[in-house]
Amino acid sequence: YDRWVNDPFELFFSGHIYPKGATVMQMLRHQLGDSLFWAAMHRYTVDHMFGTVVTADLQRAFEQTANRNFDKFFGQWVYGAGLPAFRVRYNWNAQTNTLNMLAEEVQPRDSLTGWFDIDVDVQVLTDAGAVNDVIHVRNGTGVGRFSLPAAPRSIRWDKGGWLLDVSDFPRPTVMLIHQLQHDDDVIGRAEAVGLLRSRTAQPEAPAALAETARSDTFWGIRQHAVQALRAVASDSAVAQTVLAATRDADARVRQSAASVLRSVGSSARARLAELATTDASLFVRASAVSALAAVAAADALPIIRAMLAQDSWQDIQRNGAVNALSAIDTPEAWSLLVGNISPPAQQDTRATAISILGRKAKGREAELASLLEPLLNDADYFVRLTTANVLADLQQASSLPALEARAQVEAESRVLGPIQQAIARIKDKK
Repeated sequence: YDRWVNDPFELFFSGHIYPKGATVMQMLRHQLGDSLFWAAMHRYTVDHMFGTVVTADLQRAFEQTANRNFDKFFGQWVYGAGLPAFRVRYNWNAQTNTLNMLAEEVQPRDSLTGWFDIDVDVQVLTDAGAVNDVIHVRNGTGVGRFSLPAAPRSIRWDKGGWLLDVSDFPRPTVMLIHQLQHDDDVIGRAEAVGLLRSRTAQPEAPAALAETARSDTFWGIRQHAVQALRAVASDSAVAQTVLAATRDADARVRQSAASVLRSVGSSARARLAELATTDASLFVRASAVSALAAVAAADALPIIRAMLAQDSWQDIQRNGAVNALSAIDTPEAWSLLVGNISPPAQQDTRATAISILGRKAKGREAELASLLEPLLNDADYFVRLTTANVLADLQQASSLPALEARAQVEAESRVLGPIQQAIARIKDKK
């Protein structure tokens, strides 16, 4: 709570307020069930409507509703630091049809981070059905012993994905493929895709991912599978799967497929040009033109020029064109980027152009710094923030007066911090 420099508001973008808070609330919901959880939330909001609250008020509402003590839960997950890191191992005894599991907490521990006592849902899929049970982790260790009707085909740690944790749980590729194909939980299938992504050297892994990209019922898993094929997209069979995914009914899958096509190479240029100019989704067009620029810059430039001239919702087309310019190293690309650090380009497009220019600035640092310094006074704080970060990387002493002047009047702490860091980096270089 005290890790801020200029303003406590900085903490709201640290990952420990909204994302962790939401995850902790989900763990409470899982422990209590929906009925008690929402009754407690109702009590909390009604009792404190139009008032101010602290965390203890939330804890009290849950204790009064559920008639149980939550000191340990809030001590571990809210007032404490860190999160559990589990090393999970299993052993299957075919003679006794017994699965043994051992989970050990291996996270660094200190005065704020200790053991996380928690009950973890485990599911084992067998050819004779699913077996569900719980492993109780206490004082850093959890042991499970399960009698199964048949050999385990896949094993899930934290079925449902309720925990704020990380885990190291090695399983053979054949188990992960079974999980991918048979888990009824989207989170479980997503975990399998993520782990199979690192095993594409084994031919059965990309084959399973390709089948998932074609047939999973949830668009998010199809998208995840397409992205996992990037490393082997040059394989002709995989390339055909990715090309087919550019015709998926869901635009989010097509968008990812268009991005992966850059790994297919120049043979995908015709399809990328078609997507960049005709797809019904502007997001897909933006992704496709970026991929096309990476494999065929000359083909992409006319499309980029056309996109830069078009206004669209959230400036999607112009932003896609600016992103595409990151792959093109020509004087025209530099000029087009410079032309989009100011309106009519919108916030994200301007920030993207500034960042790309910073990455392309080798040998032109002083020139770019002089172009960007006036943007420290721009009305848009995201533009000021990006400008400060790029000026820090450029490390031009000539930028110090502009940075120091802005530091005197900057009211947004999320910008003031980077400005101060830029000043420090330039002075250190001097």
